[in-house]
Amino acid sequence: MKIAFYINKSVYGGGQRVLITLVREFVKRNIDTIVYTRQKEFDKNVVPCKINFIDTSVNPFLQIVRLANDLKKEKVGKIIVFGCDTVVFAATKIANVKYVYSLRVDPLQINFKKFTYKYIINHCHKIVFQTRKVQNYFKESIKRKSCVIPNPILDENLPDIQTNRQKKIVLVARLSEEKNIEMAIRAFAKTHNNDFKFHIYGVGEQMDYLKKLTHDLNINQYVIFEGYVSRVIDYIKDAEILLLTSNFEGMPNALIEGMAMGLACISTDFPSGAAHDLIDNGVNGIIVPMNDVDCLADKLQYLIDNPDERRSIQSAAIEIRQKQNIDIIVDRWINFIKD
Repeated sequence: MKIAFYINKSVYGGGQRVLITLVREFVKRNIDTIVYTRQKEFDKNVVPCKINFIDTSVNPFLQIVRLANDLKKEKVGKIIVFGCDTVVFAATKIANVKYVYSLRVDPLQINFKKFTYKYIINHCHKIVFQTRKVQNYFKESIKRKSCVIPNPILDENLPDIQTNRQKKIVLVARLSEEKNIEMAIRAFAKTHNNDFKFHIYGVGEQMDYLKKLTHDLNINQYVIFEGYVSRVIDYIKDAEILLLTSNFEGMPNALIEGMAMGLACISTDFPSGAAHDLIDNGVNGIIVPMNDVDCLADKLQYLIDNPDERRSIQSAAIEIRQKQNIDIIVDRWINFIKD
């Protein structure tokens, strides 16, 4: 039986990295794998298997028919879709292919009562959630055909844990409103008596606004906007603290990678519950309420002022390397879809 993956254009950043990693690992385990995508610009060198493109120049009905025929020709048994796609779902019904739905977003971001989402969730073969809290959002009939699989650590060649850390606080995110980077900047502005610098990695529509904010708060000399870097883990590996201040996240790769590199991480308690799945509050990281600048500033100041406590959290965070090892996570995917 051949396993297919569908890469949707709307699945970007960490989600697409996870999907591509799964494809590569399935191929390494000698599982017959194929990728479908509408992205004509998709780099064929990214995945080591056959890629079939869905022709977007024709109407959706013709796309369904052609995809169904291709699924039959390729003898696909199951297709893993990161998200909701009506064309792909309809084609699987015609071709008698099982649709495995991987929900990558917080339920609060999507109207699951909308007919399209509701129908696909109720009639797909299986569902993979990223967190227990999101799984519990749904009724029992959905939970019975689902499982929870978190993201793996995506970097197979993690740098060594750094012993000589720099006085750096880091944040890795798109510079967009839902990431609430303003909260992190305002909290950093409240800290005092330290020579830490705040490095922000990412690009986005809020870049100019956030730079102006640092000027207005008179901290622009301590906040460095690093922009986009190709392998961010190499830039944050020697930092002391990582901040994640998002209002919405599925399973944040930035937090996973920060913990894997032994950073003391502070995360907001965003609705999906992923922060609680990753962090034992006060042991291997710290969780703060969303939009609570004062609480974040207090926790950040505490880590700055207490290096022994900071090192204790850093040491415990490193254990995520075993918990979310890529081999363990991929085995869970394979066992679930073979069930």
